Amino acid sequence: MIIAKPNPQTLFSFSVFAVASAALIYWNASIYFYSPQPKWYNLGIIFLLAPILGYVLYRLLFQLKKIEIGNNLIIVNFLLHRKKRTYAITEIKCWTEHLVKVGKNTTYKELEIVFNSSKKITIGKKEYTEYEKIVSYLRRKVAKKEQTYNKFIEQ
Repeated sequence: MIIAKPNPQTLFSFSVFAVASAALIYWNASIYFYSPQPKWYNLGIIFLLAPILGYVLYRLLFQLKKIEIGNNLIIVNFLLHRKKRTYAITEIKCWTEHLVKVGKNTTYKELEIVFNSSKKITIGKKEYTEYEKIVSYLRRKVAKKEQTYNKFIEQ
């Protein structure tokens, strides 16, 4: 049984960014609302950081999942929702490993598994543990359903 959990370093960095952003939003909001003459950039910082913080919290809280693969089953546990979805290996419609070149020497890898019920899960190599084991398991069990998609983007 392969168990892929969120990477602790990624969770830590998301958490530090979320706390720092929330502190900056609170500080600028208190200056904006309680200062007799607030500066325009206090409101700009609030409007800039609030959507970014919302997205980070969404990624951190609502998309947090643990994935177990083995015995011809894929079990997805959504930790915050306390929901558990179980799929058989035969329910996989297709799967793709996306490779995106993000620098001179680095590539970002992401695995996308689409099921017959139009549900999909995505697993990033930097975001989850046991990424390589999951890819090798899928190549061993359902190699015929792999779609190749390599998009190299130069920056």
